[in-house]
Amino acid sequence: MMNWTERRKRKALRRRIGRSLVSLAAVLAAVLAGITAVGGLLPVEWKREGRLMLGWTPEAVWRVLVDLDGMPAWRSDLTALERLPDVGGRPVWREIGHGAPRIMRLIVAQAPWRLVIQGVEAGRTALRTRTVELRPTGKGTLVTMTERDEVRNPIARVLRRLGAGSGDVDRFLGDLDHRAGAGKHQSAAAPGG
Repeated sequence: MMNWTERRKRKALRRRIGRSLVSLAAVLAAVLAGITAVGGLLPVEWKREGRLMLGWTPEAVWRVLVDLDGMPAWRSDLTALERLPDVGGRPVWREIGHGAPRIMRLIVAQAPWRLVIQGVEAGRTALRTRTVELRPTGKGTLVTMTERDEVRNPIARVLRRLGAGSGDVDRFLGDLDHRAGAGKHQSAAAPGG
């Protein structure tokens, strides 16, 4: 049986633990409020850019980029790609990967220099846009990819600025670089050449 002193000590310990938990919750709420306030000051539009130098001609890189059916073979973020009915004579497709499926459509195709792809959400155009530009150099082609996205959640804006979710551009360019390396090792000619 517990004596009176032990009961008081346990009761005091429970009160201290309860106050500590309340204090911790207050600190977490304040931090979350601060992050939300900072995120509210950041712009809704988010932009990420990356560059890659490939030893192929712009035409060879272009053929890889516009080969929708071949994309799941070299893009690590895709497990499948479904072609959807064209809109305005431009291709539309569903990218199926590790996350939620994304519907994308081709906006601009200026062969072999500039490709603009835009996301579609709930049947309307979303801000998420990928622009790939190809510039010939003496060593091959400089590939520049720019991704723009609309980030409405202020906490997500802060996380994006801290680097969360910024790997899409790096992953795409890394996959393209790997595809180019695989192409060089498998045959002397670039794809389609």
